[in-house]
Amino acid sequence: MTDNHAIRLRDYPALVRLALACIMAVVVVAALTGAPVRAAEGAVSEWQQLSPNVHIFTMDGSNSVVVVGRGEALVMDTYTDAQAAILKEQIKQRFDVPVRYVVYSHAHADHLRGSAVFGDHVTYVAQRRQRERLEFLAPFEPTIHRPSKFFDKLLTLKVGGVSVILEDYGFNHGTGITVMRIPSAKAVVIPDIVYPRRLLWYGLNDYSPRGIVATLQAINATEYEIVVPTHGPTFGRAEVAEYIGYLTDLIGQVNAIISANLDSKGPEETLSIALRDVNLRRYEEWENYERWRDGNVEGTFQSLYVGW
Repeated sequence: MTDNHAIRLRDYPALVRLALACIMAVVVVAALTGAPVRAAEGAVSEWQQLSPNVHIFTMDGSNSVVVVGRGEALVMDTYTDAQAAILKEQIKQRFDVPVRYVVYSHAHADHLRGSAVFGDHVTYVAQRRQRERLEFLAPFEPTIHRPSKFFDKLLTLKVGGVSVILEDYGFNHGTGITVMRIPSAKAVVIPDIVYPRRLLWYGLNDYSPRGIVATLQAINATEYEIVVPTHGPTFGRAEVAEYIGYLTDLIGQVNAIISANLDSKGPEETLSIALRDVNLRRYEEWENYERWRDGNVEGTFQSLYVGW
């Protein structure tokens, strides 16, 4: 661009110069502080640093966890093609290290799309029970890379000197979630099964309430300070305990109604009784109570009825 065509602030009136200066200041502050910035395609993304090595990249409410060690990085969950592409570029710009591991939290496509953007040289890690479902998804989800490493109950990875522990607690959601523990940050990533003061997804599709309670109780018996969910802000141990209380209450009430009515009235009438009589009013201030209360009751009934 020649000087004759260059944009120069002195060519504008004073008020316009002031407006342009303010806009540039906002952009600079956002870049330095990690404040939300709207990406070109309209999605809002931001970074949060938990510790010197642990970062959260959030885009439209979904959290990709990034662990950065000496000369390499690990990513857990990419969600969409757009988020994966932006995340890859952001890791390059911010940390200038290659991604060595991509960890799959569970075998649901809405968490894993776009993962193939990191290339074939990366190690894609999944819990072994995810294998069959991911193989089923492969023809329909070309941007989800097939896992190249599987684990059973426990796997410790070293990411440039940073320890990352992957744990399996059995059935809870899907084929089972992978809990990721980062001891140096006193943080644990718990995907999709606990949200402070919010009901579970409407009908508990692919959820086991009893499995979730068992998982959360086991996690709460361990050492940690920060919970990173796959959606929403971070929280702590007290919120996990409160969620265990909600699910225990819900399961107990539905189970009592099943025990008292199923043999004599059958499943349809027993479900109707549960929808009418389960009392969750103490949680009516929780997010999505009005919209999801019936779905939580029905989903719990279906889970207990079929033994899931």
